[in-house]
Amino acid sequence: MDAFVHTAFTQLVAMSNDRLLLVNPIHAVPDNIIGDLVRIGGYVDTLDPEILLDKDALASLRAMFNSAANVGFTQFRVTQGFRTHEYQQNLYDQMAGTGQAASPGHSEHQVGLAVDISYHGVNIGNSVQGDWLMNNSYRYGFILRYPQHKTHITGVPFEPWHYRYVGQPHAYFMTHRDIVMEEYFDYLRASRETTILFNGVEFTVFYLGSEDEVLKIPEGHHFWTSQNNMGGIIVTIENSK
Repeated sequence: MDAFVHTAFTQLVAMSNDRLLLVNPIHAVPDNIIGDLVRIGGYVDTLDPEILLDKDALASLRAMFNSAANVGFTQFRVTQGFRTHEYQQNLYDQMAGTGQAASPGHSEHQVGLAVDISYHGVNIGNSVQGDWLMNNSYRYGFILRYPQHKTHITGVPFEPWHYRYVGQPHAYFMTHRDIVMEEYFDYLRASRETTILFNGVEFTVFYLGSEDEVLKIPEGHHFWTSQNNMGGIIVTIENSK
């Protein structure tokens, strides 16, 4: 008989890696959210080596660019990563009235999990390189955050260059169900529990929405948690010890 560890909602919140934080025109970046940020220079191609990005996101991004290079796409580069509140404020002021910049406090770039990607000399929104990214980014834990056919849900115009790191198995699930983060969280809140098979590994994803809830986690199983910035916590359990 399997043994379980009973873990309270507050304990799960304290363990959060914040990877699934929802940041959009409605949900602002929470206070004191600063991830494990590192410089991207020397890891991926960029014109600004001082750009910062979440450490895990950068490792996955590097793997993605290396895979792209293996099929002949050698000139992907990063143009934007983490932004401070002040940077976002200045950008918003410069683009006032254009709708091309999120208001300060409502940009995914402020959590260090979003990256803007270009390809030298190419319009990434209408190219084989952009298609490769859309079709393969989920393999590395990234999603195209603002698809053209989902603007009515995200509240953000189509941005073919903007990718968000959410990790696995969430990137796989969202991409193959053709849903964005807002829809994913609606699905998890309704189902409360779902099983996802990715690369031969089974994951169970739980959604907890109340501080009174306690989750039974199989002893010895690897798991991680993330707040969703909507009052809930998402727990991902890898069903292998």
